[in-house]
Amino acid sequence: MQIRRDDADGIVILSAPNMDLDASNADEFKKSVSPAVQGETKVIFDLSTIGFMDSAGLGAVLSVFKKVRADGGQFKVYGLSEEVKSLFELVRMQRLFEVYPDRESAIRAFQQ
Repeated sequence: MQIRRDDADGIVILSAPNMDLDASNADEFKKSVSPAVQGETKVIFDLSTIGFMDSAGLGAVLSVFKKVRADGGQFKVYGLSEEVKSLFELVRMQRLFEVYPDRESAIRAFQQ
Protein backbone atom coordinates (compact mmCIF):
# COMPACT_ATOMS: atom_id res chain seq x y z
CA MET A 1 0.00 0.00 0.00
CA GLN A 2 1.38 3.36 -1.01
CA ILE A 3 1.11 6.01 1.70
CA ARG A 4 1.88 9.54 0.61
CA ARG A 5 3.91 11.69 2.97
CA ASP A 6 4.24 15.47 2.76
CA ASP A 7 6.16 17.65 5.18
CA ALA A 8 5.08 21.20 5.99
CA ASP A 9 7.06 23.17 8.58
CA GLY A 10 7.87 20.14 10.72
CA ILE A 11 4.39 18.64 10.34
CA VAL A 12 4.01 15.25 8.67
CA ILE A 13 0.89 15.01 6.52
CA LEU A 14 -0.08 11.51 5.44
CA SER A 15 -2.66 10.36 2.94
CA ALA A 16 -3.65 7.03 1.47
CA PRO A 17 -4.72 6.26 -2.08
CA ASN A 18 -8.44 6.27 -2.82
CA MET A 19 -9.57 3.25 -0.92
CA ASP A 20 -11.81 1.67 1.63
CA LEU A 21 -10.13 0.96 4.95
CA ASP A 22 -11.54 -2.25 6.31
CA ALA A 23 -10.67 -5.72 7.56
CA SER A 24 -9.24 -6.68 4.17
CA ASN A 25 -6.42 -4.12 4.31
CA ALA A 26 -6.17 -2.77 7.89
CA ASP A 27 -3.00 -4.72 8.72
CA GLU A 28 -1.32 -3.65 5.50
CA PHE A 29 -2.32 -0.04 6.27
CA LYS A 30 -0.71 -0.19 9.73
CA LYS A 31 2.49 -1.70 8.30
CA SER A 32 2.67 1.02 5.64
CA VAL A 33 2.00 3.94 7.97
CA SER A 34 4.13 2.92 10.97
CA PRO A 35 7.51 3.76 9.39
CA ALA A 36 6.19 7.13 8.19
CA VAL A 37 5.28 8.24 11.72
CA GLN A 38 8.24 6.72 13.59
CA GLY A 39 9.58 9.39 15.93
CA GLU A 40 7.34 12.14 14.53
CA THR A 41 5.63 14.50 16.96
CA LYS A 42 3.28 16.40 14.64
CA VAL A 43 1.19 14.17 12.40
CA ILE A 44 -1.90 14.93 10.35
CA PHE A 45 -3.78 12.23 8.47
CA ASP A 46 -5.87 13.13 5.44
CA LEU A 47 -8.90 10.87 5.46
CA SER A 48 -10.59 12.52 2.48
CA THR A 49 -9.64 9.63 0.18
CA ILE A 50 -11.12 6.98 2.49
CA GLY A 51 -14.57 6.18 1.12
CA PHE A 52 -15.56 3.53 3.64
CA MET A 53 -14.15 2.53 7.01
CA ASP A 54 -15.23 -0.33 9.25
CA SER A 55 -14.21 -1.13 12.80
CA ALA A 56 -10.98 -2.81 11.65
CA GLY A 57 -10.06 0.29 9.65
CA LEU A 58 -10.85 2.49 12.61
CA GLY A 59 -8.68 0.24 14.75
CA ALA A 60 -5.82 0.68 12.27
CA VAL A 61 -6.07 4.48 12.46
CA LEU A 62 -6.30 4.23 16.24
CA SER A 63 -3.10 2.17 16.37
CA VAL A 64 -1.27 4.88 14.39
CA PHE A 65 -2.68 7.49 16.80
CA LYS A 66 -1.37 5.46 19.76
CA LYS A 67 2.06 5.11 18.17
CA VAL A 68 2.35 8.86 17.63
CA ARG A 69 1.15 9.56 21.17
CA ALA A 70 3.60 7.01 22.61
CA ASP A 71 6.40 8.97 20.93
CA GLY A 72 5.13 12.14 22.65
CA GLY A 73 3.43 13.48 19.56
CA GLN A 74 0.09 14.89 18.51
CA PHE A 75 -2.17 13.38 15.87
CA LYS A 76 -4.90 15.17 13.95
CA VAL A 77 -7.20 14.11 11.11
CA TYR A 78 -9.14 15.98 8.46
CA GLY A 79 -11.34 15.44 5.46
CA LEU A 80 -13.77 12.86 6.84
CA SER A 81 -16.44 11.76 4.39
CA GLU A 82 -19.99 11.73 5.75
CA GLU A 83 -19.82 7.96 6.18
CA VAL A 84 -16.50 8.04 8.05
CA LYS A 85 -17.67 11.01 10.10
CA SER A 86 -20.76 9.03 11.12
CA LEU A 87 -18.57 6.14 12.26
CA PHE A 88 -16.34 8.50 14.27
CA GLU A 89 -19.41 10.01 15.92
CA LEU A 90 -21.00 6.61 16.59
CA VAL A 91 -17.97 5.39 18.53
CA ARG A 92 -17.13 8.87 19.83
CA MET A 93 -13.68 8.99 18.29
CA GLN A 94 -13.83 12.78 18.14
CA ARG A 95 -13.06 12.60 21.86
CA LEU A 96 -9.67 11.08 21.02
CA PHE A 97 -8.88 12.57 17.65
CA GLU A 98 -8.71 16.24 16.85
CA VAL A 99 -10.86 16.40 13.71
CA TYR A 100 -10.63 19.30 11.26
CA PRO A 101 -12.58 20.07 8.09
CA ASP A 102 -9.51 20.68 5.91
CA ARG A 103 -5.72 20.58 5.71
CA GLU A 104 -5.22 24.28 6.43
CA SER A 105 -7.25 24.13 9.66
CA ALA A 106 -5.29 21.11 10.88
CA ILE A 107 -1.95 22.79 10.13
CA ARG A 108 -3.05 26.01 11.86
CA ALA A 109 -3.94 24.01 14.96
CA PHE A 110 -0.28 23.00 15.28
CA GLN A 111 0.91 26.56 14.77
CA GLN A 112 -1.13 28.07 17.59
